[in-house]
Amino acid sequence: MLQFILGPAASGKTFVTHEMIKKEIDEGNDNLILLVPEQNTFETERAMLRILGPKDLKGIDILSFSRLAYSALKNTTYLSKNFP
Repeated sequence: MLQFILGPAASGKTFVTHEMIKKEIDEGNDNLILLVPEQNTFETERAMLRILGPKDLKGIDILSFSRLAYSALKNTTYLSKNFP
């Protein structure tokens, strides 16, 4: 499922996102991807670690746009043969 969360600054988008992820993890869904801007990956990982704990954090991949593209391309024939 792709979910867009839109709103003005300080409207609670981050809080809603974190709560939605926590709910999904609590329900046993552990194959989640959270796509964030490049400059927010560390901050988001730290926040999710605080919210979920180390065990449940394993159920979510927090990716920047470039890391998502690399992960997708890494699994293609071209990249798997030409890059480490």
